[in-house]
Amino acid sequence: ESVVHNDANDNNILVCNVTEKEELAIIDFGDLVFSWTVSEIAIAMAYVIINGISTREDPLQFAMKLLQGYQTIIKLNENERAVLPTLICTRMAVSICMGAKSLEQDPDNEYLKVHSIPARLALAMMIKVSSDEFWKMYEDSLNEG
Repeated sequence: ESVVHNDANDNNILVCNVTEKEELAIIDFGDLVFSWTVSEIAIAMAYVIINGISTREDPLQFAMKLLQGYQTIIKLNENERAVLPTLICTRMAVSICMGAKSLEQDPDNEYLKVHSIPARLALAMMIKVSSDEFWKMYEDSLNEG
């Protein structure tokens, strides 16, 4: 367990090119919690897939690249590997539910549709992927470089 941001998505990560080196910053700490460390990568991967669902041929491959980078710093243990695909789907389901609730309260707010609508498509795609298939895709992505 550790302190996790709990909302690592494209709207909360800033990339600045101040010098010749890119610098990253994370904003919006409103969802910060003490929880399972694996939830951090699960949430980030869910958003990579959600954001890529309409713009990339295979958004899961981009999520696998994120996981590769993550594991260079934090290796997942056997239990974390077992729950990661389910946690990714869980975050997608949360995005769908929270988006629906927020849209009901503020139907004219276009920002609320940013993640909730693509999350439905992403979740439909992810529930077709077994845990074994998920980890095979990961292993295959390691071989692609």
